[in-house]
Parts: sequence; structure tokens; C-alpha cells
Amino acid sequence: SGKWLVHVARPGLYAAKINWNRPLGDASITLHVGERSKTLQIKPDQPRKGIDVSMLLELDAGDADVQVKAISEGRQHDPYHVILTRVDEQ
Repeated sequence: SGKWLVHVARPGLYAAKINWNRPLGDASITLHVGERSKTLQIKPDQPRKGIDVSMLLELDAGDADVQVKAISEGRQHDPYHVILTRVDEQ
């Protein structure tokens, strides 16, 4: 799994959309952005065609590494892409 370097221009609330190109089973997904992180559990009864996961995260301004860890059936699955979008803009 890799890391991406991002520059957060302004602090605020951001939505992270994480996409995998194939379904995951039961999974624990952790998003790390700089010093912040959030974990989400995906259950088998939740729809997953490919899979799009959305999380909200409060971010500070500045440079940060982005990393996603998704563990399903004891294996790590890397995402296809991650999109961060500021959601608290006026």
C-alpha cells in the first residue's frame, strides 16, 4: 500500500470518497490523513459493486500523507482511488 502527499489549502471538514474496483468482504477500512484517522467497518449485507466508501474527517491546513488500509479476510486491499472534497465551504 502506498501513500499520497496532499496539500490541504484550508482547514475544515472534508469528505473522503474511497473506491475499490472489486468487492470487499467484511472489511475494516482506516483512512489516515496526516495526524488524523478514521476507521469504518463494512458488513457483508452492505451493498458493494466495486465499493465506494465515504468518510468525513476534520483536517488541518498544510501538507499531509494520505494512506488507506483496508483489511478483509486477513488480507490488505489497496483502493483504486481516493478523493478528498471540502464540504463546509460557504
